[in-house]
Amino acid sequence: HADLLDAVNFEAPADGCQVDAVRECLSFLSSATDYSTRGQHLLLRCLQLNRPSDRQAFFKEVRACRRRRQVAWEGTSVSAVLTEVDEFKLFEQRALLAATARRIHARGLSLRQAFHAFNSSRSGAMNSSELFSALRWLDVRVGVSQLHEAVRMLDSDADGLLSCDDFISGLSSSNGDAEEKLLGAVSPVQELIIPLQRIKELYSSDGEHANRPPPVSLTSEELQQFTVTLRPCTSYRLVGKGVRGQGSASCDVLCVWQPSERGVGRPAAATITIGHCATTSTTAPRDEASGCCVLELRDSRASSGFRGDASTRLQAALDQLCPTPNRFRAVFCVRGSEPLTVWSAVPPTPDFVALGSVATAAGPERPPPFDSMRCVPKSFVRTSATPMTNSSLVWDGLDGNVWRGSHGLMAAAKPRQRASSHELAARELRWMTA
Repeated sequence: HADLLDAVNFEAPADGCQVDAVRECLSFLSSATDYSTRGQHLLLRCLQLNRPSDRQAFFKEVRACRRRRQVAWEGTSVSAVLTEVDEFKLFEQRALLAATARRIHARGLSLRQAFHAFNSSRSGAMNSSELFSALRWLDVRVGVSQLHEAVRMLDSDADGLLSCDDFISGLSSSNGDAEEKLLGAVSPVQELIIPLQRIKELYSSDGEHANRPPPVSLTSEELQQFTVTLRPCTSYRLVGKGVRGQGSASCDVLCVWQPSERGVGRPAAATITIGHCATTSTTAPRDEASGCCVLELRDSRASSGFRGDASTRLQAALDQLCPTPNRFRAVFCVRGSEPLTVWSAVPPTPDFVALGSVATAAGPERPPPFDSMRCVPKSFVRTSATPMTNSSLVWDGLDGNVWRGSHGLMAAAKPRQRASSHELAARELRWMTA
């Protein structure tokens, strides 16, 4: 017989699963934040007897003792290990995502094409209602609570909205070649009509948009009924002041002004902030020469209703023609008792551009609200996007400089660099189909 009857100091070799589990546990003890799908499941199987709150406290305390950047773990793959009770919840969510990806590919769509087709508001950020409607259109039966869990799992910045990168990274399979083959399967101009079913939004759980319904999508013909006009701003609010450090050659004080004509005003018109204004004067700008311009979106069919609500039609056009930025990037920060940070906007998609910049009276760890400014379609601006030749230097500091760019809008750049800006092609514009 080949059976072992007795042995001294004998240790059976561990199988691959045990070795992988030990490796993931050691990575967790080392405060690692990047885990594969298999690693997440193995860790949750080992830690399922501990409450998620205890895991979070342990992870934070151990990482605080290490000499490394204390980045937020919420946007990393370790968040699933620190928030889920066990691995079965991950199984359920990933089964939903796998079923969704299979149905998308079965219809001959790439994930990027599917995102733009599902994003009926054309804002570059998919909300829960749009994803829920898309899953129903794909015949994927899902509950509202289950969909919200999937959105939270895919959402990298925890804002309740999914970017194109969030959607693709969450649904892409391990076979990247299959995804590439589908890129040319469907014409980019093909338009899918997906009925919108409204559900509770995650991004509207608090704040000023708490009661705002999901956006309504307008057709290209309906968008052509709106006019965008450039006009001088008549009212400003001081955002903050920045004092230049030693060693510069311009004025000491930088004052940034925000147009206070914001939001939807009259039932058929909306005033749009496209950037802030920078001066070296402590008094608010009084004319176009010292101030900046804003956009006014006007509905030429003001007398006609849209589902009985003209404001809904106007808000839909505002979100589609002039969406809010996807995020903001800090250009530089003026430190001191009253910090001032200048930000550049990142458009939601390559089809839009940001005309100006904004500022906040806080440090770079607190970005401005998304509705601080809005972007415009790339078709609205001149084709040449070169460094500004008609600009003037407003303020030159040690950490960066501020320019007065096109339409009086603030533009910022790093030290010893010249800011670049876009200029509208005309003072009155309409949406034109390609």
